[in-house]
Amino acid sequence: MNRFLVMKEVKNIKEPVIFNDSGQVIRVTDDMEQVLRNPIDQINLQHLCLLRWLRQFNLPSIPLEKLVVYSNANTILKNLTNKSAITKIVIHKERLIERIDKLQARYSKKCFTETDLLYLSFQFILPKRSMLCRCMEYMLMNERCPMPKL
Repeated sequence: MNRFLVMKEVKNIKEPVIFNDSGQVIRVTDDMEQVLRNPIDQINLQHLCLLRWLRQFNLPSIPLEKLVVYSNANTILKNLTNKSAITKIVIHKERLIERIDKLQARYSKKCFTETDLLYLSFQFILPKRSMLCRCMEYMLMNERCPMPKL
């Protein structure tokens, strides 16, 4: 099944989470509010890094879908914006299968051959540090990824 890739940023938060108009994500605990890193920004950066990593191998393009999945079914998600992108990307784990089924219905054309997939899998296990690994390290340090522009 190589018709598309799904990138998931999984969050394990039980308190209510609010997405506001200024792009902030706020967790409400008791009487306190805590600003969290925006998971949509996180998944967008991961998406960019993976896209650049795939392009360096001159492979055919493949649709890359992004999801932010909250693993606790009791988490209240509030979208105070009117941005449909938030409701499209941010879901509870219970909606994951449904969302993947919709993606499978949307994408019918295979993008990678078995040889392509085998080649990519070897890129993950080679002893050298790949560009993807370096980019992920920069993300963890909250720094800009040094990968070349597309």
